[in-house]
Amino acid sequence: MHTRTKSSRVLAIDLRTQRFGYAAFEGSKRLLDFGARAFAPGGTAGAQVAATRVAALIKLFHPSVIVIREEHRGHGGRTPDMTPVLTSINCEAKFRSIPVCVMPSEEMKEAFRPFRARTKHEVATMLSGIFPELLWKLPRKRRTWDPERHIVAVFDAIALGFAYCINPRVRTPPKK
Repeated sequence: MHTRTKSSRVLAIDLRTQRFGYAAFEGSKRLLDFGARAFAPGGTAGAQVAATRVAALIKLFHPSVIVIREEHRGHGGRTPDMTPVLTSINCEAKFRSIPVCVMPSEEMKEAFRPFRARTKHEVATMLSGIFPELLWKLPRKRRTWDPERHIVAVFDAIALGFAYCINPRVRTPPKK
């Protein structure tokens, strides 16, 4: 099991169909970097591009754990198959002996309850208060008919990493 310390490095990845948001933390109070990377959807080619981009982030940040959010569920139940991308990321992490933790959606919601942040916009606003470098990227509140902005994947990754850092109940599965 991964033991968290104040200096633990966490690489959080919010995986989407054609892109992923990422955030690198040193403990819960220091946001090292954040951003998004695109890749072609589906198949092994897209998975390989995603894995290559994640590998570059792993080399750059040397995380002690990689956190991935539990698979998104769409209106019809499942999202497009992300298995090849997840497999590639897991292989890269295993090659470098870095544990991968999958954070359940309920744990994410639970982490932000004490901050009274329930919506994505409330969470992003709260995170901007903690990490002032995010203020200029803060998306405006989304109206129901607006498409989700690309920057939201970045804020979701930051929320994921922050939730992992502050929530002691989330456990990294043991290595097999």
